[in-house]
Amino acid sequence: MDASIARKALDNYLEKARERDIAPASLDKRQRFLERLVELVGNESFSPAMYRIAVARVLPEFASGPDAMLFKATAREFSHYLVDAEGGKVPIADNDSARAPEVRIEAPQSLEQLLEDSAGRAWYVSHLGRLQRQVRDLRNLERYLQCLRERGIGTRLVERQGRLLGGMLYLLAPHHGNALTYRAGVSTMLNLLAADAKQQRIFVEIAREFYHFWLQDPDNPRGSAEATTSERAVSTAH
Repeated sequence: MDASIARKALDNYLEKARERDIAPASLDKRQRFLERLVELVGNESFSPAMYRIAVARVLPEFASGPDAMLFKATAREFSHYLVDAEGGKVPIADNDSARAPEVRIEAPQSLEQLLEDSAGRAWYVSHLGRLQRQVRDLRNLERYLQCLRERGIGTRLVERQGRLLGGMLYLLAPHHGNALTYRAGVSTMLNLLAADAKQQRIFVEIAREFYHFWLQDPDNPRGSAEATTSERAVSTAH
C-alpha cells in the first residue's frame, strides 16, 4: 500500500472522528496509535493478513490497562478506511477469491415505525417463546433417545434416528407447535427420504413414537397419563 493512501485513510478517519464529537483526549490517543500503524501498513502490500500482523506489532506499544479495548476497536474501525482509500479493492478475506455474502435486513418504512415496533415487548416475548420451544423439543428428543437406548437399540441406529428427528425439529423451529405442523414436518421428511422406502417406513414409526414425547413438558415428563403410557410403550416394545 502506498504511504500516501494510508495517510489519506488516516486523515479521513480523524475527520469522521471529529464529526462524532469524540473527546479530545481519546482522539489524541487514537491518532498516535494510528500514526504508528500507518508507518507499518504504508510500506507493505495491503491484505487482511498483513493488517492483522501490523496491528499485533503495534498494540503492545499502546494497549495497556483500560485503553486496550479502545485501541483494538480503533484498529477494527480504521481497517474500513484503508479499504475505502484503496478504492474498495482489498478483499475482505485472505483468499482473494472469497467474498463476503451480501446481507439483507428487512426494515420498516420509517425510523418511527421501527421504534414503535421495537418499543413493545411483543417481539421479545415471541422470540423468547420460540427459543423455549426449541429447547423443550431438544430435551424431549433426548428423553426419547434414552428410552430407545434402555430398550436395547444399538448406538448407531439411535444416533441415526436422532439425526432424522433432529432434522425434523429444525424444520419445525419457526412454526407453532401443534399436530398440524408436526404432520407437515413428517411429510416433508418423507419427501426427503423418497429414495429409500425402507427408511421412510422406519421414520413413520419413530415419528409416531416421538410425537407423544414432543407434546410434553420435559420438566414434568410424567405429568399426564399420555406421557406415562407413551414412555412405557417405547421402553417395553419389542
